[in-house]
Amino acid sequence: MDPSDFDAILTDVECWNCHRRTEAGLEVKLHQGPRDRTLKIGDPIKLGAIGDREAALYDIVLSDPAVPGTVSTAQDWRCSACKQLNWVHVRIEGDLLTSVEPLVWDGEVAAGIHLVDAGAATTYVFRDAGMDCYIDPITLEVSARRNKGETSVLPYRQTLSSMLPGRFRTLLASARFHAQSAFSHEDYAHVFIYDPAELRRDLANTARLYREHPEEFPRYLPAST
Repeated sequence: MDPSDFDAILTDVECWNCHRRTEAGLEVKLHQGPRDRTLKIGDPIKLGAIGDREAALYDIVLSDPAVPGTVSTAQDWRCSACKQLNWVHVRIEGDLLTSVEPLVWDGEVAAGIHLVDAGAATTYVFRDAGMDCYIDPITLEVSARRNKGETSVLPYRQTLSSMLPGRFRTLLASARFHAQSAFSHEDYAHVFIYDPAELRRDLANTARLYREHPEEFPRYLPAST
């Protein structure tokens, strides 16, 4: 991934779990034209139409902004101390970066988010909860890995099925692809398709689960963290 494809926003943040403060660098791709800038509050970001932006490949659209040149987006950073994923609310108004604040996936603030980083949503809802799934940023289709020689799809490790939101229970209980024979090769298989309202609810449910049982997560960490 070429860093010049993205802009950076440096912000001082505090982890919701261990309360360690750090300066996080957020990678964003929110506008057309040259990038590779370090943005600060008040800097211009020419958004253009969401459907025309390359950022659609990196962000999931939860809802369309009502005002041109205005968007609220959820970006992520990983705490280096406790490894919990944290969220930041980045707001652009009048094609200017106006605020960068902590985000909790509940309440009115979360309901007003237009875009969420696609990789972070996949990590938060599935991978950090121990399941090898991903969300297609365009179609919102969820797919899960099926292993060669097996007849079902299983999470990475034992998962807290009694505590998980509805979509997790659906995946674990009924979406194991009970095949007539073992899979002939390793692949990803379709599980279900989110609509934006369902994904927004699962982000909020996941946030509540992590806050109630932080010691149980994350159950999966990419090699780069």
